[in-house]
Formats: sequence, structure tokens, C-alpha cells
Amino acid sequence: MKWVVLIVLGMTPLMAQEMPLRDPFSPYVPVKSDGSVSQPPTDVYVVPMVKLTGIISGAEKSYAVLVFKGQRKVVSLGQTVGQYEVEVVTDDSVKLKGPDKTFILKIGQEIRL
Repeated sequence: MKWVVLIVLGMTPLMAQEMPLRDPFSPYVPVKSDGSVSQPPTDVYVVPMVKLTGIISGAEKSYAVLVFKGQRKVVSLGQTVGQYEVEVVTDDSVKLKGPDKTFILKIGQEIRL
């Protein structure tokens, strides 16, 4: 069976022995024809996530407790989260206005900005 597969792939047994084995569970790392390892792309853009985890309501001012880029941030009216400005904070939601979109987050909701 092994010989049939090698013939189908156009390899000789000697070529198959020279091929390095790789761990099938490790991440794929592309190798160039000269044997050097290709570097992963550096222009990958990760879209940040924001989650409303709580509201702090006061007599004069309310605050939204957000998790943004993995860090907790407490914001109030007029403050920013990334490119988004806090426009309204209610008892159970926050309204974020950005350059091209507006989001209303309810407590526990998570979105990509």
C-alpha cells in the first residue's frame, strides 16, 4: 500500500525517506523552497471586542463598566472607548457612537467594534 501511494504522488521510496516528519498537532509553519521558515504575516488586523459588564448609577452621573481589549474600563458620558464615544448611559445599557456606526450594548452583551 505504501508503494502505491508513493507512485501516485510521483515519489520514489528514497524521496519519501528524505521528507521530514512533522507533528500533525503543531501549528502549520510554511517552509520556503530554500528550507527557511516563512514568517507569519504582520499585517493581520484583530478587531477589538467590547463587553458591557455593569452599570453604576448615581444621582448625578452614571458609569458603564466595560471590558475592552481584555481590560476593565469604567466610563461615563463623553469619554471614549477606542474610536467610540459614550453617548448615553442608562440603568441597563450604554450607547457608543463611532465614526460610522452606533451601538447600544445591554448588560452582558459583547460586540466587535
